Amino acid sequence: MSILVVNHMATFLIALLLFPKSAWAYLDPGTGSHILQMLLVALMGALYGIKVFGAKIKAFLSKVFRRQGRNEDTNGDTQTP
Repeated sequence: MSILVVNHMATFLIALLLFPKSAWAYLDPGTGSHILQMLLVALMGALYGIKVFGAKIKAFLSKVFRRQGRNEDTNGDTQTP
């Protein structure tokens, strides 16, 4: 089989998988509740992570931006109006 035939077959199979004619399925009420719970847990986890590591993140960012400001001042590249 040539490469062209294999490429056409792969494209056809991917198209069959990505674009089905019909899906005989439904979402029960518990599915929406589960999705909502996952989103809330992700949000709460992110907020807790910010709370726990917030001081470290703030110290790191202030150190990074302080270094950039000092480098610009010592090089004389910045101009003040």
